[in-house]
Amino acid sequence: SPEFSYSFSISENTISDLFNEACKKFYYNRCGIALSENYAGDNAHSACHTVAAKLQEDESILIDVTGGWHMDEQADRDTNVGSKIAENFLLAYEMDEEAFTDDTGIPESGNEIPDILDEVRYEVEWLLKMQDEKNGGEYGAAITDTSKGGDIFTYPVVVTPVSMEATINFAAMMARFSYFYQQYDPEFATVCLRAADKAWNCYRVNQNMEDSSAAFKAAAQLYRATGNQDYEAVLNSFFLRKDFDELFNTDEDVFI
Repeated sequence: SPEFSYSFSISENTISDLFNEACKKFYYNRCGIALSENYAGDNAHSACHTVAAKLQEDESILIDVTGGWHMDEQADRDTNVGSKIAENFLLAYEMDEEAFTDDTGIPESGNEIPDILDEVRYEVEWLLKMQDEKNGGEYGAAITDTSKGGDIFTYPVVVTPVSMEATINFAAMMARFSYFYQQYDPEFATVCLRAADKAWNCYRVNQNMEDSSAAFKAAAQLYRATGNQDYEAVLNSFFLRKDFDELFNTDEDVFI
């Protein structure tokens, strides 16, 4: 029989169209809102997980954690993973801003803000809800309770305790986001920067900064956004280490 290949397109926009579609995948994973067929096609669904969640440590406390991106087939949402994904988007945006358009076909398209920043903002708004108002720590995840069965979109949600790893990665990403978002919405960018600083202080109280390359990364982003000498001091403590060159070559947080 004659050999054949899968069909494919040849055009000047093939790669950019594919790139835009890949970026849009996170829109399909949005939690807490209805996705219309107009934007989501076969991925359309009604608003999910809109009921207040319970804290795992004290189920008498209810909090609003609607929003964010589903991370798996159970529709769980993880703050540490979410912060790292958002950071990767922001890093890609910083490396080549012109690669990202405002017309990928999400509801925010056409608002004169690159759609990638709109998508990151959707996750950021959820991450803000997942920050403990008292100590600034970031709760680890919003997990769905599948024990009673039913529809995955209506599962009850439980919020796991504060995670120090999530807290410092949240601080780094939020500072980076605020830096780029300042030109579009200074008020919201400032909210994000304050949340980053609050998370930083929570981590500082509970962890040794000089032993944490994640703290170095967060300090770099917070220093770039503010110029504050407290962050600079942490950076300098790392620069003075005899193994800094090795860290730069082997530790992703330091390299980034």
